[in-house]
Amino acid sequence: MPFIPPFGSAPADLSTRATIELDNLGTVAINTSLISDTDSTDDLGSSSVFWANAYIDKIYFKTSNDSFLLYENFAGSEFISGVSDGTNLKFLSTSTTLVLGTKSGSDLYGLIITANTTYGINLDATKAAGEGVIVLGAGTDLLPASDSSLDIGSSTLFFANIYTDLLHLSSTINIDGSESGVVKFTAADLRPDSDSARDLGAGSVTAKDQSEEGTGDQNRGFFGANWSGQSFTSGSGITNVSVVEMFLKAESGTPDTVFIDIFAEGGDDKPTGVSLGQASIAAMDSSYAWRVFTFSSPVSISALTKYVIVLSSPGSTSWQRAKGNSANPYADGIIISSGDSGSTWSTVSGSDFLFKTFTSSDFFWAEAYIDDIVGPTVFNEAGADVDFRFEGNNETKALFINGGTDTVEMAKMPLVSSTDIMDTIVTISDTVVVHNGNVIYNF
Repeated sequence: MPFIPPFGSAPADLSTRATIELDNLGTVAINTSLISDTDSTDDLGSSSVFWANAYIDKIYFKTSNDSFLLYENFAGSEFISGVSDGTNLKFLSTSTTLVLGTKSGSDLYGLIITANTTYGINLDATKAAGEGVIVLGAGTDLLPASDSSLDIGSSTLFFANIYTDLLHLSSTINIDGSESGVVKFTAADLRPDSDSARDLGAGSVTAKDQSEEGTGDQNRGFFGANWSGQSFTSGSGITNVSVVEMFLKAESGTPDTVFIDIFAEGGDDKPTGVSLGQASIAAMDSSYAWRVFTFSSPVSISALTKYVIVLSSPGSTSWQRAKGNSANPYADGIIISSGDSGSTWSTVSGSDFLFKTFTSSDFFWAEAYIDDIVGPTVFNEAGADVDFRFEGNNETKALFINGGTDTVEMAKMPLVSSTDIMDTIVTISDTVVVHNGNVIYNF
């Protein structure tokens, strides 16, 4: 190594001396700052020779450069880089794995990972037992960013098992899977949360069929002999209309009851025949709102068929208003109007009312296998026109209750004597017992 005098100028071979490897040194103590002579130019280590470890209290990244590179695979396929905006430190990776360590101790750290690809966080659980587990500390909840917006799993990727003390559902649960949707109870009962308050199956479940819910730019009127209407086409599989909603208000004068009728359509968007069903609401206030018309019994209709909603208020003394849209947003119907209480009609070209139609469906269990029914039991308490039937080994109607005729039929019932047992029907209706068409007992 060339001799360097302690005083005076450096020798002429200074540039050569600066490249000499310090491979014969022990620990080097530096008692001042190690500063490059040019900003953003010099490196510690190189692209082929790395320092093994760096022990540093703090690292400051120059935010004006916008980004920093923590590690790079110089083959160009993988890297972990970061971006600092002066407040947040953001890590980006093209590798299949991004490992971020955490500090144990009194300091608490938050971790937010955002991704535009298939997976935001992909944990590799193929490691040793427990290494792929996410543990949430006490007082920590796992919450979606907004209500009813995110899923756990997907329609094609399912979790194997979920272990939870309580499962609270605020909507419908759909059960599907490799066991054909079987729900198993092991040493547990299926109980309602309160007595006589919950059902198995469901009756009259309402679902929306047709609608126009855009922004209205028309205020069309009806009262007295001035009626209005909207034609619509029912959807696939629809067999009834149970509820109609329209965007309405009362304008002035004395408002009265508002009626809605469903009519068949006569081929020109106009009603024909008699009303298939009627619903009504009380006199309205002067603010636009969705007014709900519920039919006492669902109106039977056919699927993919055009019908007409007729809107009227014969007892009102001044205009009642229905919000419409002149851009013809509903392709399967149109507004109609009448000035003579529905005797004649004309169409309003290119316009639609704001409206919704709803259909009702019943959902029944196919079969129930029960060892015992304990306590008083009432069947068909609502009084629906449905039948009740017990089958025997050889009789499909060993006991048959006809809900429509309010009669009870029993097959092979013993009558006057033991020799009178025969394959015939006994009907009990009110106070009369009929056997083979003959009254055999009258209470």
